[in-house]
Formats: sequence, structure tokens, C-alpha cells
Amino acid sequence: MNTIRTTVFLLALSLSGGCATVVPEGMDLTCEGAKLRQINIVYQRHSKITVAPSVKDVNRGEAINYKVKGPKSRAFKARGTKGPSSAEVDWLDATGSGEPSGRSHIVCVPNDQETGKYEYEFEIDGVGNLDPVVRVN
Repeated sequence: MNTIRTTVFLLALSLSGGCATVVPEGMDLTCEGAKLRQINIVYQRHSKITVAPSVKDVNRGEAINYKVKGPKSRAFKARGTKGPSSAEVDWLDATGSGEPSGRSHIVCVPNDQETGKYEYEFEIDGVGNLDPVVRVN
């Protein structure tokens, strides 16, 4: 009987872990309630920065959560640099700071954003730069 209960519990736990996270209300964002796609940015001493995933697929109307984490608080700046044809890239822009426990910074993907590949630069003060990609579907 305990085996069945444990199996049911683990199954329920694994299914709930797959639920989509959404942009919380009260953040003064145009995409409240939209599906939230996370990009993990981790920085360390000696100019080491990693981003996972390096290419993130998102859909129009969703949101991106830059989750920034490092050994001590450091300021960062994200700036859209290139998109398909003449598409706007400033929706990728964000500023803030990373923290040891990680800190979230949310940007909205406009509902009418042109599909394609968008490059952006992520700079962390005193550490270095990254140039990852977001692909809007």
C-alpha cells in the first residue's frame, strides 16, 4: 500500500513541476499572466559568465525572466543589438543587479513582435559580456 501511495505522490510531484510559470500580477508589466521563459545567467570571479540556454525559444506575448546569480551583488545591463530586418530590439533591454540567491528581471515579448532571431548583449559590471540569442516563434 505504501508503494502505491509513494508512486502516486511522486507522479503528482513530477507533473506539478512541469507546470508553466507565469508573470505575476502587480509588476506594472504589459504581459502579466503570460507564460514565463527563464534564462539563467551565472557569473563568477575572473570574467566567467555562463548563460543557459544560449539560444532561448519564446513565443509572441510571452515573457523572459533573466535570472541573474553570482557570488556577490553586481550590476548588469541587457541590451538588444540585432533582430531580423528592421525589427525593434529594445524589448530585450533590462538593467538591474545579480545576487548570491539569484534575482529575476522580466521583459515582455510584444504580441506583434516579428518572428526570427534576436541577439542581445548582457554585460555584468566588473565581470564581462555575453552575447546570447532569443528566437521568437
